[in-house]
Amino acid sequence: MRGKGKVASHLLIAIDPGKRVCGVSVWGCGPNRVILLHACSIRPGKDLSNLPSQVEDLWIEYVEGFDEAAPQFVFEVPRYYTKKRATFRGVDALFDVLDAFQKHGILVKDYVYPNQWKGNVPKKVHRHRIEAALTETELLRVSLKGTHDMWDAIGIGLYATGRTSRAGIPSN
Repeated sequence: MRGKGKVASHLLIAIDPGKRVCGVSVWGCGPNRVILLHACSIRPGKDLSNLPSQVEDLWIEYVEGFDEAAPQFVFEVPRYYTKKRATFRGVDALFDVLDAFQKHGILVKDYVYPNQWKGNVPKKVHRHRIEAALTETELLRVSLKGTHDMWDAIGIGLYATGRTSRAGIPSN
């Protein structure tokens, strides 16, 4: 996804999975440009199995004009840190979210780890970097009061499309 070259127009859906709140950004990718079409947070409720269809309902609205190739999905994947065993249950819950997408038939094409796309940058600093990487038109498409999950999904999309590199630094 991060490579350069001719790209068939398609949608890229970047997801920051969460058991309570899931951040989603929808990107239109074409041969000459990549644009943020929509970003939001989704609350799946008690049943994780309905989360994939909620995401599908989002991107289906934007497929027209970006349908030369199937939509691609990129997910942030949590890491287990052996010295922090207390976090294992939370990480297992996030893998349950990813599993719900697989069971729904959504083929996940790419995964990124948090240290790949955002590095070890404080949230407030990274949020400013994400905002700076968006165009004025794209900023109008998002709620500035959106959850950090939504902003992370935007950051994952910026990284996956090559618009930013590690730690949210613009790739230009």
